[in-house]
Amino acid sequence: MKKFLLPQTAFLISISIVIGFSFFGQIRPISAQTEPYSNTKTPSPTEIISITDSPSPTFSNSQGQIDELWAINDKVDIISEYKDRMMNTVQWSIGSVITIFTFMLFINWFTSYRQNKNELNAFKKTTLENITKDSEKLKNDLTETLELKFNEIIGQIDQKLEGTNKQIDQKLKDINKQTSDKLEDINKQTSDNFERNKKQIEATIESQMSSINDDILKLKWGQMKTIAQDSESEKIYTNAAVQYARMIILNPNHWEVNQILELLINVLTLCKMNLGPSYVQTIENAMDLFENKYGTYVDKIRRLVKEKA
Repeated sequence: MKKFLLPQTAFLISISIVIGFSFFGQIRPISAQTEPYSNTKTPSPTEIISITDSPSPTFSNSQGQIDELWAINDKVDIISEYKDRMMNTVQWSIGSVITIFTFMLFINWFTSYRQNKNELNAFKKTTLENITKDSEKLKNDLTETLELKFNEIIGQIDQKLEGTNKQIDQKLKDINKQTSDKLEDINKQTSDNFERNKKQIEATIESQMSSINDDILKLKWGQMKTIAQDSESEKIYTNAAVQYARMIILNPNHWEVNQILELLINVLTLCKMNLGPSYVQTIENAMDLFENKYGTYVDKIRRLVKEKA
């Protein structure tokens, strides 16, 4: 993620080096600027020794040699001074280049740090926005999935109810047909002695009708119980509760009423939703059928219905 500004740094360093060399080019040796004693010949070491060792030099020759020696000494001093100045200049130039290079590196690092910090903040902001969008999308998808599942369960229950109603209708048709056939046979058999066998025929008809009613009640009871159990397994406790109440209204004297009351208390306890007015009315009508029986169950159910209403 770091992006160093190498081209800009190299460019500035190059400029610094060019300026340093230009400064060096402007410096001229002192010996080239002033040349004292230019017409004076520099003696060789042999000549200096011979002059020094001469036993009887004249005053003029000795004075000239001394002047030449002093000129040589001055030139040596000038060269040494020039070298010292050159070394000082080189050292200062190198120090300046290193300072500029270090300064440019610091600027480069600071710029990169600022840029990386901005990129990091932008990345954090983008990541947070993406997480928020994904959370909203996941929430919407989950809601849609739950709605589809709920609709699917309701559809399955409706299909089961429709199939059960068709079975009941077909059973009723078969029972009616059987009853009609039996009545027809009875009428044929008793046509000659109808008065004599009237009571027997009425008893037979009543028995047959009672048997038919019992079969119808058993079918409806089984249908409602199946629907209630399916609703309870699917955790649709409100529908299960109203089905158990309808079973009690259908046959309050059924031998399974005690068990149905316990199941009704269980689903009302598990139910987390409020009951609709029609559901409350159905359960209240079922409880009204028990005046003095099942008092404990009835009181508990009424209390649960009141809490869920």
